[in-house]
Amino acid sequence: MAHDEYQIPAYYTEQEARADVESITANPVETEAAPYQRIKDIENTVFSYRDAALAMEKQPNKWLRHFVTTGRGETLEGLIDKESAYGGALFGAGHKFWLDNKSSTTVFRNEVADWYHLQQNPADPKNPIVLRFQTTPQSIHKLYNGVEYSLTIEDLEHFIAATEAYTRAILPLYPLDQTLNELQQDSNKDGESRAA
Repeated sequence: MAHDEYQIPAYYTEQEARADVESITANPVETEAAPYQRIKDIENTVFSYRDAALAMEKQPNKWLRHFVTTGRGETLEGLIDKESAYGGALFGAGHKFWLDNKSSTTVFRNEVADWYHLQQNPADPKNPIVLRFQTTPQSIHKLYNGVEYSLTIEDLEHFIAATEAYTRAILPLYPLDQTLNELQQDSNKDGESRAA
């Protein structure tokens, strides 16, 4: 234990050691720790839309109930059901596409989210086809009837495009966030026109 100090080998010059360290840290695999972080950001945006809408629905204090009426009594399940119709419209009639509720039943940081795509089954109209896409910052898993299938590049491209379009498609359900989004877009356009 007396000699626990790391020593650079004598045949290594300082420049060679720095070059080796830089080549290791410049490796793109090392720097891209979360290749699907963009999807996680989209999920967090949708969760924030839902949280804001539900916060506006909370009941006032007991003594104010007689003077203040609440909104339409929206629930999380109701919001997700409406979102599934808007998301499904991205794929066409008879489809549903939605992001499930985030799980908060664990004390650990849960970065797993579930997306669902429901489509009619022409072979068996009573049993629609439901695909589940489970996402983490590092991976995306495609499941059907509880069995995982490998994602093709085409599947991945379609899924990413659908998740990106989803936030825009559901904005009519969240008027406050829609207004904020429009104001931000106008501000970005003004900034671009000034820079030009």
